[in-house]
Amino acid sequence: MKNLIFLLITMFSLTALAVDPTEGLPEAVKAKYQAMTAGECQTDTPWGAESFDLQGKANLYIVPCFLGAYQSGALAFTSDKFSNVQVVTVLSYDEIMQAVTATIDLMEPSFDPDTMTLSTYSKGRGLGDCGQTSTSKILVDDYGYVRVKTIEIRDKAECDGQYEDEWPVVFKQ
Repeated sequence: MKNLIFLLITMFSLTALAVDPTEGLPEAVKAKYQAMTAGECQTDTPWGAESFDLQGKANLYIVPCFLGAYQSGALAFTSDKFSNVQVVTVLSYDEIMQAVTATIDLMEPSFDPDTMTLSTYSKGRGLGDCGQTSTSKILVDDYGYVRVKTIEIRDKAECDGQYEDEWPVVFKQ
């Protein structure tokens, strides 16, 4: 019974604190997000979009898309000084195909503006003993053109209850 009460309180709290994930975004970014998601993302999340200045030449926006049981997903966009908006694509590892593929779905993304590093973390299950991480560098040229270069992917496919400090590297450049 206590667990049910806790769950109901938590659900009510998240609903009461919900915000529109596109609130505060520039119109061009908001339009691209809405066109890309076509109603597939949640319209109320516990937090809104994050905005980062990219060396005064462009901006990065991380926009929540969904909140799952133990992790969240987002889409990211860059916008240059001319309001050209691009969706951020990073590399990931497809365990079935055993190949590197591209994705726009960012799990638990975080950005460090000091190192210009975008990181993702996808749990294979709630325990966090398996899953995938990726690390990408955001590169901005003198004209504000933004490139995303994935420099490392780590993957642990087997959910075995064994925790490792670092998962095996499956891609590095």
